[in-house]
Amino acid sequence: MKRLFLLSAVAVFLAACNDSQVPSLADPEGPNLNVMDGAHEACDSGPCEHFFFMPPLVPTPNPTGTFNSVLKPHIIVTTLPFLSDGVTPADTSLACVTTGAQVAEFLTSEITADVTNEIYSVGWQTGASNLTAGTGYRICVKLGSIDLGFRDVQPDENGADVPRNPEQLPILEFNNGSNLPIKFRIESGILCNNDDDCGEGSVGTGGGQVVTNTLRAGIDVSGGLVTGDVNLIIERVNCPVTDGRVTFLPLDIPQFAGCYDVRTAEDNVTFANPGTIVGVCLDIAAATAAGLTDDQVDRLQLHHRRTSDEVVEALRSTAAPFVDCLNFVGMGSDNKLVRFARRGLRAVQSVLAPWFSPPPVAAFDNGFGGGGFRPGSPLVWALPSQMEIVDGLSDGFGKVGEASEPAPQVLVTDAGGDPVPGATVRFDITLPTSDALGSVVTGTDGIATVNWILGSNPNALDASGVGIGLGIPAQGTHLQRSPPGGSGVFADHVNNLVELGTGVLKFTATACDPSTVQVSVDGSIGVSEYPNDTAFIANISGGDAPATLYWANDCDNLYLAVEVERDAADKINILRFDFDNDNDGAPDAGDDVLVFNGDVGGFSDMFLTANCLKKKQSSCGEEDPISNGSGEQVFDGTSLSVYEVSHPLKSGDAAHDFQLDFGDTVGMFLTLSLGKGAQGNTQVPGFRVYLPITITIPGATP
Repeated sequence: MKRLFLLSAVAVFLAACNDSQVPSLADPEGPNLNVMDGAHEACDSGPCEHFFFMPPLVPTPNPTGTFNSVLKPHIIVTTLPFLSDGVTPADTSLACVTTGAQVAEFLTSEITADVTNEIYSVGWQTGASNLTAGTGYRICVKLGSIDLGFRDVQPDENGADVPRNPEQLPILEFNNGSNLPIKFRIESGILCNNDDDCGEGSVGTGGGQVVTNTLRAGIDVSGGLVTGDVNLIIERVNCPVTDGRVTFLPLDIPQFAGCYDVRTAEDNVTFANPGTIVGVCLDIAAATAAGLTDDQVDRLQLHHRRTSDEVVEALRSTAAPFVDCLNFVGMGSDNKLVRFARRGLRAVQSVLAPWFSPPPVAAFDNGFGGGGFRPGSPLVWALPSQMEIVDGLSDGFGKVGEASEPAPQVLVTDAGGDPVPGATVRFDITLPTSDALGSVVTGTDGIATVNWILGSNPNALDASGVGIGLGIPAQGTHLQRSPPGGSGVFADHVNNLVELGTGVLKFTATACDPSTVQVSVDGSIGVSEYPNDTAFIANISGGDAPATLYWANDCDNLYLAVEVERDAADKINILRFDFDNDNDGAPDAGDDVLVFNGDVGGFSDMFLTANCLKKKQSSCGEEDPISNGSGEQVFDGTSLSVYEVSHPLKSGDAAHDFQLDFGDTVGMFLTLSLGKGAQGNTQVPGFRVYLPITITIPGATP
């Protein structure tokens, strides 16, 4: 906003009449190049709105802001090229420093801040600059690399005959060789985008401190960290919010206001070592509303993004007494007692706002790196977090085209072991193809779960979180940089400056391909239908007979078959399979029993009762409430019978049926009763001597 507009057309005309050598006005359709500050039209917006030249360079302005005496400006004077007629300026830009040659420079140490008269000033001994009469020169005032304003001047060839007149436009004439005072005023807010909560100041070799006008944020720089003078700015910015969560820094741990930007007016400023303290007030209301406990609020720490390489760091905790969060009064806030705690510092205070910090709040910053003014050093509160695979289950199973069981689950916790709500876990399929599965935000239980549809083997999935460490190093890796303590170790953020990397947990799953196993329960043994078999001798009426046991499984069922030579006159025709569900070598109540009675009833699903455990009869057991499975027998009419039965690997009747995952082993023995009345009774391998059957994964890579 313009505070004052000077110089009427009459004044311009009178100034031009004083000397015929005064250059004519610039193109009226082009920009006004004679002066740029807060009192002239050449200043449309930006820092120049808070900057004013003072007499004798311009008439006395009427600024209304607050004088800022703690900044460190410098001045550069360059030639202002003209066309061949020496009249019309060739430079039609509003650039503070032109393409002309530099003729003078005034360092910050040469410029005086006059607090009484509220001006900065330096005397320009023009005789020492070897100026050329009739040539234009531009006086440019800067803070670091930031242009504040300029005034165009011209030494007169007639010497003392031409008086200095601040009303002159477009170029102020002065006596060549005289002392030209350069005076200007800088007002607070010149470097701020948010005047409501901003601090501007400077630090030098002796250090310094910059605090915002609300006292809710500030910086303290120790001595010896910088060479020369550095202008610092810290100001609150609006926290970007995505789906109700703050996303100020590129992190997947939960973030909370306030959000502040710290930058320098100078480019490529490097702080010598980690000796800068940054303090920022915390929005406790937002943190608790997001589900954090009081203890987790105490564990929040400031994080910032280094300007040199964009790495985000967790700043270690330290005191920042220059920040005053307790006395901040927010609109519409209720009086409340808040328990403050910060690593051994505890107190009870009465506050009138959601803004507070554990007294004193702070973090230890390692400086602002390279890059300076852009992109700066953003600051935000975040909760250091780590993650692990729930119950350590990283291996899953399932069918091709169906979801893995168990589903991949990640638990995110903080340094105290409490679940972290609001953390983002990113799931990415890495095998058999590369595909982003999506991001899941943890709930109050700190768990993120994803539905993983499996493809052809092998199947692999990464769960990652930017800034999330690994609670159990063996479960994953860090794709980027390792925190102190080693790769994957949850770092001590409180006492250490921690570079945040990307934690990655590894999940694998094996998919069953149903097309690779084709077993039909039809009483016929097809070629390659059963991959497993063992021969035995069956004891039947009239003598022994050769027999074979077969077994296989597909994605859903276990299949068993027996092929035996027999006589057509055999009347007793029963095949029974007893299982040791837990494969511990001993029978238990509820163990599965499958029976095929070729004489009566066909297939039946049974289980052992507690009474059966004390008996040796191979017929003991009860019918399941729900029969799961099927059976079939085919006799060729002369000499060969084939029995086939199937049973689900996992049924809905866990109390009476085995529940088998891929890779599990179940014990089994069979009893074959076959004969003419005085039937034989064959048990393989023996009564309650179990043959181990391992459930394989059809289609899996060996």
